[in-house]
Amino acid sequence: MLEVTLFESSVVTGISGRGKMSVRDFYVFKHEGELGDAPAHSLFDLVQVKQSDPDTSARSFGDFSIATPPSGPLEGFPRVTSLVDKA
Repeated sequence: MLEVTLFESSVVTGISGRGKMSVRDFYVFKHEGELGDAPAHSLFDLVQVKQSDPDTSARSFGDFSIATPPSGPLEGFPRVTSLVDKA
């Protein structure tokens, strides 16, 4: 049986956050081309996550701020559209 986890290291070391991790948001970048029009790492860099107060230990999702590109065409990536919806 193949075990699939979010982090490869959790299978190797046995350390994981079972029951402690959850998806909080989802960011979508739509490419015009079937094979993609921008390197994934460049798009991932557009989503910035920073600890709100780096002098204290983060204990919850609320201890972080997330900056995302606005919805619409992305500057520097003419064939990629951000589908981020900030509610």
